[in-house]
Amino acid sequence: MKCPGCEKDISDDESVCSGCGLVPGPSVFAVEYAGFSARALALSCDVFVGCILALPPFLLVTTLTRESSWFWVLFVPIFVFYMTVAQFVFHTTAGKRLFGLEVRGAGARVYPDLMALFVRESAGRYLSGLWIAQGYLAATYDSLHMTWADRLAGTIVVKTLPVSRTMKVLRVLLIVGGVSALAMWVFR
Repeated sequence: MKCPGCEKDISDDESVCSGCGLVPGPSVFAVEYAGFSARALALSCDVFVGCILALPPFLLVTTLTRESSWFWVLFVPIFVFYMTVAQFVFHTTAGKRLFGLEVRGAGARVYPDLMALFVRESAGRYLSGLWIAQGYLAATYDSLHMTWADRLAGTIVVKTLPVSRTMKVLRVLLIVGGVSALAMWVFR
């Protein structure tokens, strides 16, 4: 048998790989796929972060042009850039980190490349949002909880990272802040 961690040949009676110290067995590949609610809340936190990132360029362009319709023109590319780069470098985003989620390649225990993440965050998000967000709702009935964006890019989202008490408090603050900001914008 080959060790899934280092590909070294190990005998069936060995309980630990002498090459990397991994305990071989089915638990090595056991992952918990991220459900719809955790992913939706993580996305709402990421949209909040994207709004914060888009605010300085928006204020600069608004000041220079005296035109206030630039927000969505600036937000979409900044959001796609943020999501793509964060997932490529850290394999997670701020919102996903708050919920202990990580993006991986669907085929093996590898991380997706930059182009796959770009496709996931641009075309995949657009396609998933079409027709009453049917592509996002696919995560509720798919066995791997994959959205259309995940299928397009060949990725999965798994629960892997431990969530500390600080992250849980920060998660609540971000959600309350996002809901408060939305309420102030709607009822202005």
